Amino acid sequence: GSPEFVISMITFWKKYLEGPDSLIARPLVYKFIEALIPFTFHYEGCIQPGIIQLALDQITSLEQDLKQDANLPETVQGILKELKCFYEGGAKRDRRVDNVAIVICRRPAATIDDMVV
Repeated sequence: GSPEFVISMITFWKKYLEGPDSLIARPLVYKFIEALIPFTFHYEGCIQPGIIQLALDQITSLEQDLKQDANLPETVQGILKELKCFYEGGAKRDRRVDNVAIVICRRPAATIDDMVV
């Protein structure tokens, strides 16, 4: 779940999205994002601001590439937004990442009171 992991995975996915079989690859990339990226929110290792910026740049680039797809699942959009928010706000002064940003970025789950009309 390190920023380096995110960078390498996005680079890998972008190669498939830019290839001749991109229509076939797109749904697979979405499944990989849904399966792998949530693990990054549990990363508590050391970080470097430069690496965080590279990860943010890769996330932004991937978002731009995927924005054109009318079939882009909302879950993938949400995961990328949460990941971006996590990296923008999760770095602490001790150069570690924690999951504090998750509380800020993720919407709370609906309760039964929210559903009562």
